[in-house]
Amino acid sequence: MAHFLLIIGPLYIVALAILLLWVFGWCETFLPFSRNLHFRYISGIIFTGFAMLMPAAFFLADGKVRMFFRRVGYMSVVIIMYLAMLIFAATILLWILRLIIGLIRPESIYREATDKKGEVKRVKRPLWGVWSYRILGTLIITAVAFVCWYGQKHAREIQVHRYETSVNKDGGNIDHLKVALIGDTHLGYNAGPELMEQMVEKINAEKPDVVFLAGDIFDNQWAAVREPERTEQILAGIKAPYGVYGVMGNHDVEDNLIFGFNFSADIVQLTDPRYFEFCEKAGIKILQDEVTMIGDSIYVVGRLDREETGNENQTRLSSAELIEKLDKTKTIIDLEHEPSDVETLAEEGYDFLMAGHTHAGQYFPITIGTDLLWYNAWGYKTCGALQTYVTSGVGCFGPYFRTMTDAEIMMIDIDFRG
Repeated sequence: MAHFLLIIGPLYIVALAILLLWVFGWCETFLPFSRNLHFRYISGIIFTGFAMLMPAAFFLADGKVRMFFRRVGYMSVVIIMYLAMLIFAATILLWILRLIIGLIRPESIYREATDKKGEVKRVKRPLWGVWSYRILGTLIITAVAFVCWYGQKHAREIQVHRYETSVNKDGGNIDHLKVALIGDTHLGYNAGPELMEQMVEKINAEKPDVVFLAGDIFDNQWAAVREPERTEQILAGIKAPYGVYGVMGNHDVEDNLIFGFNFSADIVQLTDPRYFEFCEKAGIKILQDEVTMIGDSIYVVGRLDREETGNENQTRLSSAELIEKLDKTKTIIDLEHEPSDVETLAEEGYDFLMAGHTHAGQYFPITIGTDLLWYNAWGYKTCGALQTYVTSGVGCFGPYFRTMTDAEIMMIDIDFRG
């Protein structure tokens, strides 16, 4: 990952320089004084400082300053990303228009200019002329501002998505099971007690029989968890007759990230004991390569995360080891963070896979590539007799921001027809 930083760091700086020059060009079309060097120096420093908040947080000690740097810094990266995307798209559009106009009226893309010697020469008009800067630039900045406002607002609105299914097995004492599947709360820099209050209220309104929490409960740093005692009490208010079960994810370890990546790969990342204490007080039973039963009838296999197990050995049991002694005439639910090894789970006789991790991409353009990375990146999909459910999660990783995805609670109604 350190090598990755050596690549992404210079690219990020180059992108910032290009964006800054473009912003200066846009400002000049409205504000003539923006050509002043003092204005450019001051605004350039402000722009660069804003853009460097997030990587700078890596070097700060735990506390409110680091929390501010991370929260604002991640959004600055989103703003820069969308600005770069739209400017690139607008530049391509202008090139296409110039090509079309040049074919129709070739002379129109040229103008006369006087050089230093006083000679008049014919030169091409600049691609980003005064009016293209004014019109397209204003549209771009307005669009980015709207998307960022909407993305933050939408991320705070938890949706309930309902599914109905059945399994051709005997549920024993249970004829019908209503499951609430949640995941990726990412308690820390973004998600706090307010979001958890909304989540618990919506879960309880659905009256589930059992609640599954598919990992990434925390956001890599215990120090970033806001009002932990209050949040524990809120989560303890979840009402489900068969209880609340959870697993840990790749962010449920203590780590200091930069650009969302781990740059200390040579160090074993451990789950802070306070994470487990929090979950116990919140009434969440954490399963670590363990099997439990619901109503003496349904197996729940809770697995360690494949990327960050949180233990010193960095190992987890295989799905085969966990299922080998189970009665396969009963329903078997695999609960884990990342929806991996789907075909293997289907072959081994699992009935359900319930997971999170993907965030369904969380925001465009990341949403485009998720289906290439996972068999089921979000929602419901079967693999043979195996039924997979992958939630987009309640919280957010990185920026508190969602477009083209929802913060969600999955409600899964299972009928047993064995």
